[in-house]
Parts: sequence; structure tokens; C-alpha cells
Amino acid sequence: MGEIDGMSFWDVNGNGWQDNPSTEPGQAGWTIELSCGGAVVASKVTGDGTTAPLGTYAFTGLSDGTYLVCELVPVAVPPWRLTVPMTPRACASGFGYTVVVPTGLVAPDVARERLREYDLP
Repeated sequence: MGEIDGMSFWDVNGNGWQDNPSTEPGQAGWTIELSCGGAVVASKVTGDGTTAPLGTYAFTGLSDGTYLVCELVPVAVPPWRLTVPMTPRACASGFGYTVVVPTGLVAPDVARERLREYDLP
């Protein structure tokens, strides 16, 4: 079984790195969807800092396959642009990237990704 986890944070300077968690905080309450074979198989809301670290998400117990991880942009926020990955996949209402969970996993393997955004001027 595999796991995909990551973090969504505000990349204030747009350089693709979380330079300082105080000035580039995790984004609580954003929805992350996981699709496989064209169908949504799971949905998570990023951590709020109390039950999970700020901006984090995790999908566990995944079987092998190619997954599309999509960050759904809330309607009430300013325009955002994904800074990592550099070539995002289009999702129904946000940004995304593809993760492959390989066959033959013996122990839980983790694909860690960070979705980074910055506010457009």
C-alpha cells in the first residue's frame, strides 16, 4: 500500500520554496482531491494546525496506480498561481500534479509533494 502526502502553502515570493513558515504559512482549509482513472477516489481538507500541521494533507492505504492530486482553489480567495510543480496538470477547479504509486510495494511508501502558490499582483 502507498501513501501520498504533502503541504499547501503560500509561496509569497514565488520562488518554489517555503523559505520561512512564519512568512509563508501553510494554507488551512483548502480541499485536495485525489483521482485515479478519471474518478475522484478521495478528498481531504488541509490541516488547520490543531489536528494536523498547518496546510498538510495525506492519502493513505493506496493501491498501485497513477493518481492526479488536485488542489481546489476556494472561490473567495484572490487569484492564485501554482509555483511547484512547474508543469501542473489541469483540474476541474484548480491545480494538480500526477503521482505514480508503483506495484509491488512491500512497506508503505510515501510520495511527498508540496503545492506552492503565490498571490498574483
